[in-house]
Amino acid sequence: MSVNQDGIPRGMADKPTEDPKKHSSIGVLLNFSFMSLCFSLNHGCVTALIAVASSVIKPESLSGQSVGALYVCYTLSSMLFANAAVDRFGPKWTLFIGLLSYCAYVGSFLIAAYSSGLALKLFVIGGGVIGGLGAGVLWTAQGKFFSASAQKYATARGISTEAATAFLASIFTTFYLGLEVVLKIMLSTIDTDKNEILLFVIFTAVAVGSTVGMMFVQRVVKESKHISCGKMTEKLGSAIKLMLDDPKVLLMAPYNFTFGFAAPFLNQYVNAFITKDRLGRCLESVNSTAYVGFDQFGNSSAVECRPGCLKCSGEYIGWMSASVVGVGFITSIVFGYLNRHNVFPKAVPMIFGSLCFGALSLIFVILDESSASHWSLVIPVYIMFGVGRGVWESTTKAVFADFFPGALATAGFANIALQNGLSGALGYFIFPFFSYHIKAYFVIGFAGLGILTYLLAQGIHTRSKLRQERTSVESKPLMDNGEEFEG
Repeated sequence: MSVNQDGIPRGMADKPTEDPKKHSSIGVLLNFSFMSLCFSLNHGCVTALIAVASSVIKPESLSGQSVGALYVCYTLSSMLFANAAVDRFGPKWTLFIGLLSYCAYVGSFLIAAYSSGLALKLFVIGGGVIGGLGAGVLWTAQGKFFSASAQKYATARGISTEAATAFLASIFTTFYLGLEVVLKIMLSTIDTDKNEILLFVIFTAVAVGSTVGMMFVQRVVKESKHISCGKMTEKLGSAIKLMLDDPKVLLMAPYNFTFGFAAPFLNQYVNAFITKDRLGRCLESVNSTAYVGFDQFGNSSAVECRPGCLKCSGEYIGWMSASVVGVGFITSIVFGYLNRHNVFPKAVPMIFGSLCFGALSLIFVILDESSASHWSLVIPVYIMFGVGRGVWESTTKAVFADFFPGALATAGFANIALQNGLSGALGYFIFPFFSYHIKAYFVIGFAGLGILTYLLAQGIHTRSKLRQERTSVESKPLMDNGEEFEG
Protein backbone atom coordinates (compact mmCIF):
# COMPACT_ATOMS: atom_id res chain seq x y z
CA MET A 1 0.00 0.00 0.00
CA SER A 2 1.42 3.39 -0.94
CA VAL A 3 1.81 6.02 1.74
CA ASN A 4 2.09 9.79 1.71
CA GLN A 5 5.03 11.82 3.00
CA ASP A 6 3.74 11.58 6.56
CA GLY A 7 3.64 7.79 6.45
CA ILE A 8 -0.16 7.62 6.36
CA PRO A 9 -1.79 5.24 3.83
CA ARG A 10 -3.12 7.26 0.94
CA GLY A 11 -6.81 7.99 1.43
CA MET A 12 -6.66 7.25 5.19
CA ALA A 13 -5.86 10.73 6.43
CA ASP A 14 -8.26 13.61 6.44
CA LYS A 15 -7.39 16.17 3.79
CA PRO A 16 -7.66 19.89 4.34
CA THR A 17 -11.16 21.17 3.99
CA GLU A 18 -12.35 24.56 2.86
CA ASP A 19 -13.38 27.38 5.10
CA PRO A 20 -16.53 26.23 6.93
CA LYS A 21 -18.35 29.32 5.67
CA LYS A 22 -18.10 27.92 2.15
CA HIS A 23 -19.97 24.75 3.09
CA SER A 24 -23.71 24.81 2.53
CA SER A 25 -25.85 23.76 5.47
CA ILE A 26 -27.54 21.17 3.23
CA GLY A 27 -24.20 19.61 2.29
CA VAL A 28 -23.11 19.40 5.92
CA LEU A 29 -26.47 17.93 6.92
CA LEU A 30 -26.48 15.31 4.14
CA ASN A 31 -22.93 14.22 4.91
CA PHE A 32 -23.69 13.94 8.63
CA SER A 33 -26.89 12.03 7.87
CA PHE A 34 -25.07 9.51 5.66
CA MET A 35 -22.48 8.95 8.39
CA SER A 36 -25.33 8.43 10.86
CA LEU A 37 -26.97 5.90 8.50
CA CYS A 38 -23.83 3.77 8.13
CA PHE A 39 -22.99 4.02 11.82
CA SER A 40 -26.51 3.14 12.94
CA LEU A 41 -26.92 0.10 10.69
CA ASN A 42 -23.67 -1.39 11.94
CA HIS A 43 -24.15 -0.54 15.60
CA GLY A 44 -27.77 -1.70 15.49
CA CYS A 45 -26.60 -5.19 14.57
CA VAL A 46 -24.33 -5.24 17.63
CA THR A 47 -26.93 -3.99 20.13
CA ALA A 48 -29.59 -6.35 18.76
CA LEU A 49 -27.32 -9.35 19.24
CA ILE A 50 -26.27 -8.20 22.72
CA ALA A 51 -29.95 -8.16 23.71
CA VAL A 52 -30.35 -11.86 22.84
CA ALA A 53 -26.79 -13.02 23.55
CA SER A 54 -27.83 -14.88 26.70
CA SER A 55 -30.51 -16.68 24.69
CA VAL A 56 -28.47 -17.77 21.67
CA ILE A 57 -25.05 -18.42 23.24
CA LYS A 58 -24.94 -21.38 25.60
CA PRO A 59 -24.07 -21.55 28.40
CA GLU A 60 -25.41 -18.14 29.42
CA SER A 61 -22.27 -17.46 31.47
CA LEU A 62 -20.30 -17.48 28.22
CA SER A 63 -22.52 -14.79 26.73
CA GLY A 64 -21.94 -12.67 29.83
CA GLN A 65 -18.18 -13.12 29.46
CA SER A 66 -18.38 -12.10 25.81
CA VAL A 67 -20.33 -8.90 26.52
CA GLY A 68 -18.17 -8.21 29.56
CA ALA A 69 -15.00 -8.57 27.45
CA LEU A 70 -16.48 -6.15 24.94
CA TYR A 71 -17.11 -3.54 27.64
CA VAL A 72 -13.69 -3.96 29.28
CA CYS A 73 -11.87 -3.51 25.96
CA TYR A 74 -14.23 -0.66 25.09
CA THR A 75 -13.17 1.10 28.30
CA LEU A 76 -9.45 0.52 27.79
CA SER A 77 -9.60 1.54 24.14
CA SER A 78 -11.45 4.80 24.82
CA MET A 79 -9.05 5.64 27.66
CA LEU A 80 -5.76 4.80 25.94
CA PHE A 81 -6.06 4.76 22.15
CA ALA A 82 -9.13 6.67 20.98
CA ASN A 83 -7.80 10.21 20.92
CA ALA A 84 -4.51 9.17 19.28
CA ALA A 85 -6.38 7.17 16.63
CA VAL A 86 -8.70 10.07 15.78
CA ASP A 87 -5.78 12.48 15.60
CA ARG A 88 -3.77 10.12 13.42
CA PHE A 89 -6.42 8.96 10.94
CA GLY A 90 -9.14 11.57 11.36
CA PRO A 91 -12.72 10.86 12.49
CA LYS A 92 -13.89 9.41 9.17
CA TRP A 93 -11.29 6.64 8.91
CA THR A 94 -11.36 5.97 12.64
CA LEU A 95 -15.10 5.41 12.25
CA PHE A 96 -14.35 2.98 9.44
CA ILE A 97 -11.83 1.06 11.60
CA GLY A 98 -14.32 0.92 14.49
CA LEU A 99 -17.13 -0.40 12.30
CA LEU A 100 -14.78 -2.99 10.84
CA SER A 101 -14.05 -4.29 14.33
CA TYR A 102 -17.80 -4.47 15.00
CA CYS A 103 -18.08 -6.75 11.98
CA ALA A 104 -15.79 -9.18 13.82
CA TYR A 105 -18.13 -9.16 16.83
CA VAL A 106 -21.27 -9.72 14.73
CA GLY A 107 -19.52 -12.37 12.65
CA SER A 108 -18.46 -14.22 15.82
CA PHE A 109 -22.11 -15.20 16.38
CA LEU A 110 -22.20 -16.79 12.94
CA ILE A 111 -18.93 -18.65 13.48
CA ALA A 112 -19.97 -19.72 16.99
CA ALA A 113 -23.04 -21.42 15.54
CA TYR A 114 -20.70 -23.96 13.93
CA SER A 115 -18.32 -24.26 16.91
CA SER A 116 -18.20 -26.01 20.26
CA GLY A 117 -15.94 -26.45 23.26
CA LEU A 118 -12.76 -24.39 23.36
CA ALA A 119 -13.24 -23.10 19.80
CA LEU A 120 -16.64 -21.70 20.79
CA LYS A 121 -15.14 -19.81 23.73
CA LEU A 122 -12.28 -18.44 21.64
CA PHE A 123 -14.56 -17.14 18.88
CA VAL A 124 -17.21 -15.68 21.22
CA ILE A 125 -14.83 -13.98 23.67
CA GLY A 126 -12.39 -13.04 20.88
CA GLY A 127 -15.22 -11.34 19.01
CA GLY A 128 -16.05 -9.39 22.16
CA VAL A 129 -12.42 -8.29 22.58
CA ILE A 130 -12.08 -7.09 18.98
CA GLY A 131 -15.48 -5.42 19.03
CA GLY A 132 -14.66 -3.66 22.31
CA LEU A 133 -11.32 -2.33 21.07
CA GLY A 134 -13.08 -0.87 18.05
CA ALA A 135 -16.00 0.49 20.09
CA GLY A 136 -13.72 2.75 22.13
CA VAL A 137 -12.29 4.53 19.10
CA LEU A 138 -15.63 4.38 17.26
CA TRP A 139 -17.60 6.47 19.72
CA THR A 140 -14.78 8.94 20.21
CA ALA A 141 -14.53 9.41 16.44
CA GLN A 142 -18.29 9.83 16.21
CA GLY A 143 -18.11 12.55 18.85
CA LYS A 144 -15.39 14.41 16.96
CA PHE A 145 -17.28 14.07 13.67
CA PHE A 146 -20.44 15.28 15.40
CA SER A 147 -18.72 18.28 17.02
CA ALA A 148 -16.97 19.36 13.79
CA SER A 149 -20.19 18.97 11.77
CA ALA A 150 -22.15 21.02 14.34
CA GLN A 151 -19.65 23.87 14.12
CA LYS A 152 -19.79 23.86 10.31
CA TYR A 153 -23.58 23.71 10.34
CA ALA A 154 -23.82 26.55 12.87
CA THR A 155 -21.54 28.73 10.71
CA ALA A 156 -23.42 27.93 7.50
CA ARG A 157 -26.83 28.62 9.04
CA GLY A 158 -25.74 31.54 11.20
CA ILE A 159 -27.05 29.95 14.41
CA SER A 160 -25.49 29.21 17.79
CA THR A 161 -23.36 26.10 18.23
CA GLU A 162 -25.69 24.96 21.03
CA ALA A 163 -28.66 25.03 18.65
CA ALA A 164 -26.66 23.12 16.02
CA THR A 165 -25.60 20.42 18.49
CA ALA A 166 -29.21 19.94 19.62
CA PHE A 167 -30.39 19.62 16.00
CA LEU A 168 -27.67 17.23 14.82
CA ALA A 169 -28.00 15.18 17.99
CA SER A 170 -31.66 14.61 17.16
CA ILE A 171 -30.75 13.71 13.55
CA PHE A 172 -28.16 11.17 14.66
CA THR A 173 -30.45 9.64 17.27
CA THR A 174 -33.27 9.37 14.72
CA PHE A 175 -31.09 7.15 12.54
CA TYR A 176 -29.41 5.40 15.46
CA LEU A 177 -32.53 4.39 17.35
CA GLY A 178 -34.86 4.14 14.35
CA LEU A 179 -32.71 1.56 12.57
CA GLU A 180 -32.11 -0.30 15.82
CA VAL A 181 -35.90 -0.70 16.10
CA VAL A 182 -35.98 -2.31 12.67
CA LEU A 183 -33.11 -4.68 13.43
CA LYS A 184 -34.51 -5.73 16.80
CA ILE A 185 -37.92 -6.39 15.27
CA MET A 186 -36.13 -8.75 12.90
CA LEU A 187 -35.21 -10.83 15.96
CA SER A 188 -38.90 -11.56 16.42
CA THR A 189 -40.09 -11.77 12.80
CA ILE A 190 -37.41 -13.90 11.12
CA ASP A 191 -38.27 -17.60 11.26
CA THR A 192 -35.32 -18.90 13.20
CA ASP A 193 -36.89 -22.18 14.33
CA LYS A 194 -35.79 -24.00 11.19
CA ASN A 195 -32.67 -22.02 10.38
CA GLU A 196 -31.31 -19.77 13.12
CA ILE A 197 -28.17 -19.20 10.99
CA LEU A 198 -30.26 -16.94 8.75
CA LEU A 199 -30.38 -14.29 11.47
CA PHE A 200 -26.60 -14.20 11.86
CA VAL A 201 -26.02 -14.17 8.09
CA ILE A 202 -28.32 -11.18 7.60
CA PHE A 203 -26.81 -9.21 10.48
CA THR A 204 -23.25 -9.93 9.34
CA ALA A 205 -24.12 -8.79 5.79
CA VAL A 206 -25.69 -5.56 7.09
CA ALA A 207 -22.64 -4.86 9.29
CA VAL A 208 -20.19 -5.37 6.42
CA GLY A 209 -22.28 -3.34 3.96
CA SER A 210 -22.56 -0.35 6.30
CA THR A 211 -18.81 -0.46 6.92
CA VAL A 212 -18.18 -0.21 3.19
CA GLY A 213 -20.63 2.71 3.04
CA MET A 214 -18.57 4.65 5.60
CA MET A 215 -15.77 4.86 3.03
CA PHE A 216 -17.90 7.28 1.00
CA VAL A 217 -18.53 9.76 3.83
CA GLN A 218 -16.84 13.14 3.27
CA ARG A 219 -14.10 14.31 5.66
CA VAL A 220 -14.93 17.08 8.13
CA VAL A 221 -11.55 18.08 9.63
CA LYS A 222 -8.11 18.98 8.40
CA GLU A 223 -5.35 16.46 7.92
CA SER A 224 -3.09 15.81 10.90
CA LYS A 225 0.64 15.90 10.40
CA HIS A 226 2.90 13.01 11.33
CA ILE A 227 2.65 12.40 15.08
CA SER A 228 5.95 12.16 16.94
CA CYS A 229 6.46 9.71 19.80
CA GLY A 230 6.09 12.53 22.31
CA LYS A 231 2.91 13.78 20.66
CA MET A 232 1.53 10.24 20.53
CA THR A 233 2.17 9.80 24.26
CA GLU A 234 0.36 13.08 24.92
CA LYS A 235 -2.61 11.98 22.84
CA LEU A 236 -2.76 8.59 24.55
CA GLY A 237 -3.37 10.27 27.90
CA SER A 238 -5.53 13.18 26.73
CA ALA A 239 -8.80 11.70 28.00
CA ILE A 240 -7.31 11.16 31.45
CA LYS A 241 -5.69 14.61 31.39
CA LEU A 242 -9.03 16.27 30.65
CA MET A 243 -10.58 14.24 33.45
CA LEU A 244 -8.00 15.59 35.90
CA ASP A 245 -8.03 19.17 34.60
CA ASP A 246 -11.75 19.77 34.13
CA PRO A 247 -14.09 18.92 37.05
CA LYS A 248 -17.06 18.63 34.70
CA VAL A 249 -15.74 15.28 33.44
CA LEU A 250 -15.86 13.56 36.83
CA LEU A 251 -19.08 15.34 37.74
CA MET A 252 -20.75 13.76 34.69
CA ALA A 253 -19.52 10.27 35.63
CA PRO A 254 -22.46 9.34 37.93
CA TYR A 255 -24.91 10.37 35.21
CA ASN A 256 -23.19 8.14 32.64
CA PHE A 257 -22.83 5.34 35.20
CA THR A 258 -26.61 5.37 35.62
CA PHE A 259 -27.13 4.34 32.01
CA GLY A 260 -24.14 1.98 32.20
CA PHE A 261 -25.72 0.07 35.12
CA ALA A 262 -29.31 0.28 33.85
CA ALA A 263 -28.45 -1.52 30.58
CA PRO A 264 -27.15 -4.77 32.17
CA PHE A 265 -29.98 -4.60 34.71
CA LEU A 266 -32.47 -4.66 31.84
CA ASN A 267 -30.59 -7.18 29.66
CA GLN A 268 -29.41 -9.63 32.32
CA TYR A 269 -32.31 -9.47 34.73
CA VAL A 270 -35.51 -8.08 33.18
CA ASN A 271 -34.95 -9.67 29.74
CA ALA A 272 -33.63 -12.99 31.04
CA PHE A 273 -35.70 -13.65 34.17
CA ILE A 274 -38.92 -11.67 33.67
CA THR A 275 -39.64 -11.25 29.96
CA LYS A 276 -38.11 -14.58 28.93
CA ASP A 277 -38.65 -17.04 31.78
CA ARG A 278 -41.89 -15.74 33.24
CA LEU A 279 -43.64 -14.07 30.29
CA GLY A 280 -41.95 -15.33 27.13
CA ARG A 281 -42.35 -19.11 27.08
CA CYS A 282 -43.87 -20.56 23.93
CA LEU A 283 -46.82 -22.94 24.01
CA GLU A 284 -44.62 -26.02 23.78
CA SER A 285 -42.68 -24.84 26.83
CA VAL A 286 -45.83 -24.22 28.86
CA ASN A 287 -47.17 -27.72 28.13
CA SER A 288 -43.91 -29.51 28.81
CA THR A 289 -41.72 -29.95 31.88
CA ALA A 290 -38.92 -31.65 29.96
CA TYR A 291 -36.63 -28.69 30.34
CA VAL A 292 -36.87 -27.05 33.73
CA GLY A 293 -33.81 -25.27 35.05
CA PHE A 294 -32.80 -23.01 37.89
CA ASP A 295 -31.91 -19.35 38.00
CA GLN A 296 -28.69 -17.99 39.51
CA PHE A 297 -30.15 -18.15 43.03
CA GLY A 298 -31.33 -21.74 42.83
CA ASN A 299 -35.01 -21.01 42.24
CA SER A 300 -36.82 -23.27 39.78
CA SER A 301 -37.35 -21.54 36.47
CA ALA A 302 -38.96 -22.85 33.30
CA VAL A 303 -36.63 -22.38 30.36
CA GLU A 304 -36.84 -23.15 26.65
CA CYS A 305 -39.13 -25.93 25.48
CA ARG A 306 -35.93 -27.40 24.03
CA PRO A 307 -32.33 -26.19 24.22
CA GLY A 308 -31.76 -23.36 21.77
CA CYS A 309 -35.40 -22.58 20.97
CA LEU A 310 -35.16 -18.97 19.79
CA LYS A 311 -38.92 -18.62 19.49
CA CYS A 312 -39.26 -19.41 23.17
CA SER A 313 -36.33 -17.43 24.47
CA GLY A 314 -36.05 -14.56 22.04
CA GLU A 315 -39.44 -13.63 20.64
CA TYR A 316 -40.69 -11.32 23.39
CA ILE A 317 -37.18 -10.07 24.11
CA GLY A 318 -36.96 -8.93 20.49
CA TRP A 319 -40.26 -7.09 20.63
CA MET A 320 -39.60 -5.51 24.01
CA SER A 321 -36.08 -4.46 23.00
CA ALA A 322 -37.56 -2.89 19.87
CA SER A 323 -40.11 -1.04 21.99
CA VAL A 324 -37.27 0.43 24.08
CA VAL A 325 -35.59 1.78 20.97
CA GLY A 326 -38.88 2.99 19.53
CA VAL A 327 -39.64 5.00 22.65
CA GLY A 328 -36.08 6.35 22.64
CA PHE A 329 -36.49 7.31 19.00
CA ILE A 330 -39.64 9.34 19.73
CA THR A 331 -38.12 10.83 22.89
CA SER A 332 -35.03 12.08 21.06
CA ILE A 333 -37.12 13.73 18.34
CA VAL A 334 -39.46 15.44 20.80
CA PHE A 335 -36.76 16.70 23.15
CA GLY A 336 -34.50 17.63 20.23
CA TYR A 337 -37.26 19.79 18.75
CA LEU A 338 -38.12 21.42 22.08
CA ASN A 339 -34.45 22.09 22.91
CA ARG A 340 -33.78 23.47 19.44
CA HIS A 341 -36.64 25.96 19.77
CA ASN A 342 -35.64 26.94 23.32
CA VAL A 343 -38.90 25.70 24.83
CA PHE A 344 -36.87 24.59 27.84
CA PRO A 345 -33.16 24.05 28.59
CA LYS A 346 -31.36 20.74 28.13
CA ALA A 347 -31.41 20.27 31.90
CA VAL A 348 -35.10 19.28 31.74
CA PRO A 349 -34.70 16.12 29.63
CA MET A 350 -31.41 15.32 31.42
CA ILE A 351 -33.16 15.22 34.80
CA PHE A 352 -36.24 13.46 33.42
CA GLY A 353 -34.18 10.72 31.77
CA SER A 354 -32.29 9.93 34.97
CA LEU A 355 -35.55 9.86 36.93
CA CYS A 356 -36.88 7.27 34.47
CA PHE A 357 -33.90 4.96 35.11
CA GLY A 358 -34.46 5.30 38.84
CA ALA A 359 -38.22 4.76 38.62
CA LEU A 360 -38.01 1.54 36.58
CA SER A 361 -35.58 0.09 39.12
CA LEU A 362 -37.76 1.19 42.04
CA ILE A 363 -40.54 -1.10 40.79
CA PHE A 364 -38.35 -4.14 41.53
CA VAL A 365 -37.47 -2.80 44.98
CA ILE A 366 -41.09 -2.30 45.99
CA LEU A 367 -42.45 -5.52 44.42
CA ASP A 368 -41.20 -9.09 44.45
CA GLU A 369 -40.55 -10.99 41.21
CA SER A 370 -43.94 -12.67 40.98
CA SER A 371 -45.81 -9.41 41.60
CA ALA A 372 -43.69 -7.56 39.03
CA SER A 373 -44.09 -10.29 36.39
CA HIS A 374 -47.13 -8.81 34.68
CA TRP A 375 -47.26 -7.02 31.36
CA SER A 376 -49.02 -4.07 33.04
CA LEU A 377 -45.77 -3.41 34.93
CA VAL A 378 -43.17 -4.81 32.53
CA ILE A 379 -44.25 -2.64 29.58
CA PRO A 380 -43.87 0.60 31.59
CA VAL A 381 -40.39 -0.61 32.62
CA TYR A 382 -39.36 -0.87 28.97
CA ILE A 383 -40.99 2.49 28.18
CA MET A 384 -39.10 4.24 30.99
CA PHE A 385 -35.82 2.68 29.92
CA GLY A 386 -36.55 3.84 26.36
CA VAL A 387 -37.11 7.43 27.51
CA GLY A 388 -33.91 7.36 29.55
CA ARG A 389 -31.92 5.90 26.70
CA GLY A 390 -33.36 8.40 24.20
CA VAL A 391 -32.16 11.25 26.43
CA TRP A 392 -28.73 9.67 26.95
CA GLU A 393 -28.15 9.03 23.26
CA SER A 394 -29.13 12.54 22.17
CA THR A 395 -29.31 15.24 24.84
CA THR A 396 -26.38 13.92 26.87
CA LYS A 397 -24.14 13.86 23.79
CA ALA A 398 -25.24 17.42 22.96
CA VAL A 399 -24.42 18.50 26.52
CA PHE A 400 -20.91 17.04 26.19
CA ALA A 401 -20.49 18.84 22.87
CA ASP A 402 -21.42 22.08 24.66
CA PHE A 403 -19.13 21.37 27.62
CA PHE A 404 -16.12 20.37 25.50
CA PRO A 405 -16.15 22.16 22.12
CA GLY A 406 -13.45 22.39 19.47
CA ALA A 407 -10.11 20.82 20.37
CA LEU A 408 -11.56 19.35 23.58
CA ALA A 409 -14.28 17.40 21.76
CA THR A 410 -12.26 14.23 21.13
CA ALA A 411 -11.09 13.89 24.74
CA GLY A 412 -14.56 14.84 26.00
CA PHE A 413 -16.34 12.15 24.01
CA ALA A 414 -13.59 9.67 24.91
CA ASN A 415 -14.62 10.19 28.52
CA ILE A 416 -18.25 9.37 27.68
CA ALA A 417 -17.04 6.08 26.22
CA LEU A 418 -14.73 5.52 29.19
CA GLN A 419 -17.44 6.09 31.79
CA ASN A 420 -20.10 4.14 29.93
CA GLY A 421 -17.71 1.28 29.18
CA LEU A 422 -16.43 1.04 32.75
CA SER A 423 -19.90 1.00 34.29
CA GLY A 424 -21.18 -1.44 31.66
CA ALA A 425 -18.26 -3.81 32.26
CA LEU A 426 -18.81 -3.68 36.02
CA GLY A 427 -22.51 -4.30 35.57
CA TYR A 428 -22.16 -7.29 33.24
CA PHE A 429 -19.44 -8.88 35.40
CA ILE A 430 -20.69 -8.27 38.95
CA PHE A 431 -24.49 -8.10 38.59
CA PRO A 432 -24.86 -11.91 38.19
CA PHE A 433 -23.55 -12.27 41.75
CA PHE A 434 -26.16 -9.94 43.28
CA SER A 435 -29.87 -10.25 43.90
CA TYR A 436 -32.16 -8.17 41.75
CA HIS A 437 -32.81 -5.88 44.74
CA ILE A 438 -29.11 -4.96 44.97
CA LYS A 439 -28.95 -4.38 41.21
CA ALA A 440 -31.95 -2.06 41.43
CA TYR A 441 -30.38 -0.11 44.32
CA PHE A 442 -27.26 0.45 42.20
CA VAL A 443 -29.30 2.10 39.45
CA ILE A 444 -31.45 4.14 41.85
CA GLY A 445 -28.45 5.44 43.77
CA PHE A 446 -26.57 6.56 40.69
CA ALA A 447 -29.72 8.06 39.15
CA GLY A 448 -30.14 10.40 42.11
CA LEU A 449 -26.44 11.20 42.42
CA GLY A 450 -26.16 11.74 38.67
CA ILE A 451 -28.80 14.47 38.69
CA LEU A 452 -27.02 16.38 41.46
CA THR A 453 -23.56 16.15 39.89
CA TYR A 454 -24.89 17.05 36.43
CA LEU A 455 -26.45 20.24 37.84
CA LEU A 456 -23.10 21.11 39.42
CA ALA A 457 -21.34 20.57 36.08
CA GLN A 458 -23.95 22.67 34.27
CA GLY A 459 -23.45 25.46 36.80
CA ILE A 460 -19.68 25.44 36.23
CA HIS A 461 -20.21 25.55 32.46
CA THR A 462 -22.71 28.42 32.67
CA ARG A 463 -20.43 30.53 34.89
CA SER A 464 -17.48 29.83 32.59
CA LYS A 465 -19.46 31.02 29.55
CA LEU A 466 -20.52 34.20 31.34
CA ARG A 467 -16.91 34.97 32.26
CA GLN A 468 -15.78 34.42 28.66
CA GLU A 469 -18.54 36.67 27.31
CA ARG A 470 -17.70 39.37 29.87
CA THR A 471 -14.00 39.15 29.01
CA SER A 472 -14.77 39.30 25.29
CA VAL A 473 -16.88 42.43 25.70
CA GLU A 474 -14.33 44.16 27.93
CA SER A 475 -11.46 43.39 25.54
CA LYS A 476 -13.11 45.09 22.55
CA PRO A 477 -11.66 48.58 21.84
CA LEU A 478 -14.13 51.41 22.15
CA MET A 479 -14.40 54.64 20.09
CA ASP A 480 -14.47 58.01 21.81
CA ASN A 481 -18.26 58.04 21.79
CA GLY A 482 -18.35 54.67 23.53
CA GLU A 483 -19.35 52.66 20.47
CA GLU A 484 -17.53 49.46 19.67
CA PHE A 485 -14.79 49.87 17.08
CA GLU A 486 -15.14 47.40 14.20
CA GLY A 487 -12.00 47.58 12.25
